[in-house]
Amino acid sequence: MLDLLREVGYDAVTMDAVAARTRSSKATLYRQWGGKAELVVRAMRSQKPGGFADIDTGTLRGDLHAIVGREDDCVMEQNAALMRALAMAVHMNDDLRQAFKELLVEPEMEEFQRIMRRAVDRGEIRPDNPALEFMVHMLVGAFATRTLIDDLPPRRNSSPPTSTPWCSPPSVCPPTDRPPGQPPPVSHHLTSPLTSSG
Repeated sequence: MLDLLREVGYDAVTMDAVAARTRSSKATLYRQWGGKAELVVRAMRSQKPGGFADIDTGTLRGDLHAIVGREDDCVMEQNAALMRALAMAVHMNDDLRQAFKELLVEPEMEEFQRIMRRAVDRGEIRPDNPALEFMVHMLVGAFATRTLIDDLPPRRNSSPPTSTPWCSPPSVCPPTDRPPGQPPPVSHHLTSPLTSSG
């Protein structure tokens, strides 16, 4: 099923073709999956190495490494091909977008947010750290931009470094009295939100 999707793209996938590829009847496919959108998304979900629920290394850095390490480079390249096949269709097809959101995006977002809440509870991150809401975007973006901008397959070592200065105890970043909207003072030791220590 997923091989067919990579080959022809979502719009060209038909239930007849899926039935032929999987050696099953269309009636069985419709009875079990309901339609093409749900069938495609559930097939993708079944190939994933599991959710984040079982990841708890005791540190945020360890958890982020575990998330990135769930898939090897070969699987990442295959998944990138799938996302290329689905990218436009997700925006053009309401059924696919809804299935993608409900069955893939929202469950993983909730598990990821649980990991971040644990990091806050351990004191690794301040609860008001503005980077919290962008963590998923940074992780996903690192892989997506390698494919879209560099025209290269994603690699595990292309993920954002997971040693982060904002993962420090809250005392390292004390509250500021700076008025809202006023930029922070310029530092001669500028670092990006995510920097690597090796």
